[in-house]
Amino acid sequence: MKTGYSPGVEINLVSLCENAELLKKTVGDFYCVLKCDAYGHGDRQCAEALSLAGFDRFAVFSVSEAERIRKYSKEILILGRSEPEIAEFEAERGYIQTVSSLEYLEILGNRSVIPRVHLKLDCGMNRSGFRCSPDLIAGKLGKVRDRVCGIYTHFHSADCPDIGETEAELSEFRTKSDAVEVLVGRKLLRHAAASAAALRLPDSRFDLSRMGIALYGCVPDCCPSVGLIPVMKFYGRVTELRYVRKGENIGYGTGNRAARDMLVATAAAGYSSGLRRELYRGGKPRLNGYPVSFAGKICMDRCMLDVTDAAENGIFPKTGDIVEFFGERTPVSEAAKAAGTISYELLTNVGGCCKNKIWKK
Repeated sequence: MKTGYSPGVEINLVSLCENAELLKKTVGDFYCVLKCDAYGHGDRQCAEALSLAGFDRFAVFSVSEAERIRKYSKEILILGRSEPEIAEFEAERGYIQTVSSLEYLEILGNRSVIPRVHLKLDCGMNRSGFRCSPDLIAGKLGKVRDRVCGIYTHFHSADCPDIGETEAELSEFRTKSDAVEVLVGRKLLRHAAASAAALRLPDSRFDLSRMGIALYGCVPDCCPSVGLIPVMKFYGRVTELRYVRKGENIGYGTGNRAARDMLVATAAAGYSSGLRRELYRGGKPRLNGYPVSFAGKICMDRCMLDVTDAAENGIFPKTGDIVEFFGERTPVSEAAKAAGTISYELLTNVGGCCKNKIWKK
């Protein structure tokens, strides 16, 4: 089906698998985190590609997400809470359910069939997880005890300049998980590090890590660059060109006056396709590889670009030319910073909003 000048997303599955191979060499074994439609990249497509490349241990948020990728998996960890009523279904499917509260632990223990379980400890995030003593956890395990096969936590500031709080969380997790293992009476699979901690703190890797944002080619803040390749490219096409005189208004509102005589290109992409409106203040998309600026506020399905310098340097645009908003040449982290947000939000917004997707194998 032809999509005309609709904005589009290209997802390079070869780059995804290359990132997975690189991360395995760097941090060891890990769960591939495919929650939120694989961070907007397409969970089924990513799961299939990763499975063919030998990576079939996945983590998702919900049972519905697990069902979408089940046939590609060896093991699926559900990070969010599931309804107790589907415990039997989870056990039948072989899913591993996260348990993060005494209340959920007790409810799950009353089910006739219980899935395998990973216990989640809260060591400072204050979002979900046990904050109580290991003795209290062990005392409430009941029938769930025999189904516990893993234990984990999640760090709140592993991508911040000061690593001290993460090291304190790591120390707490080590102490409490040791105690839980003793009380349960066997060794459990331990994991604490997501992308940032795994790349930055080798001691946080334990038995395996959880690779999310790094898998898709984004290096978290304060982490070493290890050669990861951006997997998603988001682009639009030029639909019109016009000359705008100095002082004339561009786009919505009256505060967007041209500071000079300008050549302005209109591109078919806007906030309805995930392009954050705040990007107009400092985003630097690329037109035929040349960095350009936004001119005026981003609209619902279009945006305007100052392409004057590109034209003066021999990159004269024409209708149909591609504008890359982020991708290999324009890191999503730079676009996110210009929009006052984070890479995760841009990727999931674009992946969820843009309907024109192509997966390159």
